[in-house]
Amino acid sequence: MTKQGIARHIGPASFAQDRLLQGAVVVACLLHVALLATTFVAPNPPKAAMQDIAIAVHLSPQKVTDADFIAQADQQGAGVLRNIHRMTSPDQQAAPVDQQEVAEQLALQTEKQSQARAASEQVLVTTLSWQKQTRNLEREQEAQTRVSSSPDIAQLAMIASLEAQYAKRKQEYTHKTNVHTVDSVSARADDTALYMTRFTQKVEQLGNKHYPLEARAQHLHGEVQLMVILMPNGHIRAIRLLQGSGYHILDEAAKDSVRQAAPFGPFEKKMKDYTELRIIRTWRFSENMDELQIDQ
Repeated sequence: MTKQGIARHIGPASFAQDRLLQGAVVVACLLHVALLATTFVAPNPPKAAMQDIAIAVHLSPQKVTDADFIAQADQQGAGVLRNIHRMTSPDQQAAPVDQQEVAEQLALQTEKQSQARAASEQVLVTTLSWQKQTRNLEREQEAQTRVSSSPDIAQLAMIASLEAQYAKRKQEYTHKTNVHTVDSVSARADDTALYMTRFTQKVEQLGNKHYPLEARAQHLHGEVQLMVILMPNGHIRAIRLLQGSGYHILDEAAKDSVRQAAPFGPFEKKMKDYTELRIIRTWRFSENMDELQIDQ
């Protein structure tokens, strides 16, 4: 038979007419359904596996039907086993433990311990601080008591020494310093008369030579009183304005006349004891003559 003949033999028309083939297909489908619906259950463990093994010491001639333990021979119990206080079977398992609850209890216990430790430390710090403040207060009170009861001897001695040194230096300065002041009243009867004459002539000469042109053009006039302080070598130590003329130009012209005339030469022999010569004079700027004059 060829392949084409076999195909025609088992085609759809042949399957519909063949009853045997239809029955075989139906049986095969039922067997598959039965196999798929079948479930497998593990057999229960034997009762002996749930019992403990004991050693019989007192043998009993009677047959024991309901025994609590397994032994090598029958043994009749003398009492009644009311409660079993321990798990005897290796197959029995302990109740599951809630890990989250245990962790929360541990965290709560740790927090309580930390709070208790912090409170103890705070109490300790407060106690130490109070004790320190008390000691400091006692020391301050003792120091104030000592100061109020008895003065500091070293401080008093230092003050006395400074006062003695100041008095000594003041006395030495008074002896060494000989300041001589010359004004217009005492000039003629003074040992400095000749020195003062040269001073006046020199200042007037240079003052008129450098008379301010602005003051001459505006016909400004007035009087300026100065104190000129000279050192023993004839140099200027200071120039002080005692009374102004009301014109800044004339005041500065009077000072410039002294600066331009300096130095004035060393003090004479009669003036050797002078450490400082103070000359008080009035510079007159005339309105008519437009010249500088110094009062004698």
